[in-house]
Amino acid sequence: MSYCPECRDQFEDWVKKCPDCHTALVGKLPEPKTESSTREKASNAPLAHLATAPNEGIALMWSDILNENDIHSLVKSAAMNIYVQTFGSPYELYVLESDVGRARQTLAPFLERD
Repeated sequence: MSYCPECRDQFEDWVKKCPDCHTALVGKLPEPKTESSTREKASNAPLAHLATAPNEGIALMWSDILNENDIHSLVKSAAMNIYVQTFGSPYELYVLESDVGRARQTLAPFLERD
């Protein structure tokens, strides 16, 4: 049997490349990556408020910039009424507490100073 080292699926020996990942198959699976344990730890880590964007579009843009820099973020509406939101409704951006410094530095050119 052959295995995909990325998705860890099992294939017949005649298959040479994973149809999903397009990764060359191996005869024996390597040890699991520690990314999943890191992800589990991150799911229990506390979040910190990073910024409030004036609208959803800007909040999503900031979130994309953070994601491009390997900083995971959460975008949440700051409007009190979830049924009535306008384009001008503010949105809050949250990151893991451990990423606040890097996130502020990454978004510094976009964040307004009071």
